[in-house]
Amino acid sequence: MPITSAEPTRAGTLSEGEILAAALELIEQDGIDGLTMRRLSSNLGVALGATYHHVKSKHALLVLVARSRFAQVEIPALDDPRDWSVQVREVLLSLTNVFTGQAELAAWVLANFADAAPSEIMIRMRGMLANAGFDADATEAALYPLFFYVAGTLVSGFTDLGDERLTSELRDNFEQGLDIILSGIRAELQP
Repeated sequence: MPITSAEPTRAGTLSEGEILAAALELIEQDGIDGLTMRRLSSNLGVALGATYHHVKSKHALLVLVARSRFAQVEIPALDDPRDWSVQVREVLLSLTNVFTGQAELAAWVLANFADAAPSEIMIRMRGMLANAGFDADATEAALYPLFFYVAGTLVSGFTDLGDERLTSELRDNFEQGLDIILSGIRAELQP
């Protein structure tokens, strides 16, 4: 009689891309609470120890998932000649698109911002504002309302409600609000 294992096994090596894809799939199906290292290992067809060999904890896994999402955000080149507000708007719309339908993950990122923060995005946005002549205080004063506006939108989940017409209207409203904030920053803070 063959010996069977309670743990699934597969031949070959496990890649970070496979782990991230499987983790995101579990999050989309059952939320962050539904993502466990055991379920992830089972879905990947590997022993639990194999998963822990690549990712030390669920928290570390969620940081990787969040950072992989942030890596998809399109950021203008450093030498982009367009106006700062066009560049910042483009980054924030890309960020919104990347996290659409991921309200629970967006909320997790906010709660764990120190670990999962998109430092490259913030550095580049600060650079866009600095290149436009904003001093450090004005830069921070500009970024805070933008950050909270986008974060609130993503956490609320209203960017992807399943109803295409309603989602389109809400996206239009979101973009109009973003434009109002950018206009206010230009009027109040730009040198």
